[in-house]
Amino acid sequence: QTNLGSALQLLGQRTFTADPVERSVTQYTEARKVYTREDFPMDWAMTYFNSGNSLKLLAALTDKPERYVEAAAAYEESLKEYTLERVPEQWAIVQVNLGSAQQSIGGPESLKKSIEARRAALEVLTLETSRLDWASAQSGLGMSLNNLGLFEQTNKYAGEAEAAFIESMKVYTEKNDPIQWAFGQNNIGDVYWNRGTIGKDKKALEKALEYFAEARAG
Repeated sequence: QTNLGSALQLLGQRTFTADPVERSVTQYTEARKVYTREDFPMDWAMTYFNSGNSLKLLAALTDKPERYVEAAAAYEESLKEYTLERVPEQWAIVQVNLGSAQQSIGGPESLKKSIEARRAALEVLTLETSRLDWASAQSGLGMSLNNLGLFEQTNKYAGEAEAAFIESMKVYTEKNDPIQWAFGQNNIGDVYWNRGTIGKDKKALEKALEYFAEARAG
């Protein structure tokens, strides 16, 4: 059931179609009839983690934001067995994905949860041992901080957001990953744009335009 679910999830991802992804969620639910929490706690947690990934993908494919709520709930379930003490790296990866789902839910409270999850992940993930997951957590942290600042109309998160984006580009270099590098430049531009508009800072707006130009050139 879990292998079929993973295959259906991948099919939906590659073809941008929701039906296989919907079916993958059903397969993971069916799998939990065998992989009970009592008898197979790690497998049980895995089905919830995979369900979260499918639900997050469904939200993007169907434009149904309630799916992000369901995804976050599934990740939370998986964390009942994927604990920091037992499987720290898997725990951190779930936190990265939970942060992504919470960011997509939107709104100040969800963004705060997203920031909390990504900060938690970065207590475990490192550049040396988990490059891509670490970079994803850094980039996601920057976006959540920047979005929260926009909601609250404050620049108090701007410094940390910019620092997180800069950290992510230790992995997302212009040479190795030009698309993600360009996104990073654009994200830093967004930080400066918000600084400029919220703080009425002309120099920050000019700096934002420089970053946007770098992103386009890349």
